Amino acid sequence: MKAFQELKVLGAKRSAIKRYIESYAEIKQYLQGSVLGVGERSAFTEWLEQQEPIKITCTESIELRERLPFNDGQFDFIIFTEVLEHLRDVEETPRHEWHYTGMLACLRELRRIGKRIFLTTPNVCSIRCIERQLDEQHPFEYKKHVRELSPTCVKNLLKESGWKLESIRTSNIWGGGCRRLTTILRSQMTNFSLHGDCIYAHAF
Repeated sequence: MKAFQELKVLGAKRSAIKRYIESYAEIKQYLQGSVLGVGERSAFTEWLEQQEPIKITCTESIELRERLPFNDGQFDFIIFTEVLEHLRDVEETPRHEWHYTGMLACLRELRRIGKRIFLTTPNVCSIRCIERQLDEQHPFEYKKHVRELSPTCVKNLLKESGWKLESIRTSNIWGGGCRRLTTILRSQMTNFSLHGDCIYAHAF
């Protein structure tokens, strides 16, 4: 409750607070040394700095698909939350094609400058997304995202960009979807653990 109120005061959106609190639990042990937050400074960044004796460097308005203005191995830990799904391909491609070049370019640069990374991104294989497709709606959590990814896709992107996956899981941070559909799918699947709303991945 205290964390919820602190984040609310800092201007965090209600829909993001559960993810912030869960993410902090995931990364607390790594918040030391030099830390990079990919993206603009946010309520989450400010809250982390209140919880731990650290100063987080943020990329602010830097183009993430190009070479980043940091030295090799400069950061001990990189926080890369809810950014990957916004990165377009580097080159212009037809609407029916997708090559992941922008995502890979960014992840490779982060690998060059960082020693460990924590990544979160919406899960296009979540129960909520499956439910929307069955209702003839677009599966994305947020329609303005360039591309939402599956856990397998996140694993492959990390591997191809030079990271070694340590762990990956999902969490229902936006409600989890229809209980009836969840019960049906759970009874038909051998592995149900990667169908939560949000993907959390650690790599080094």
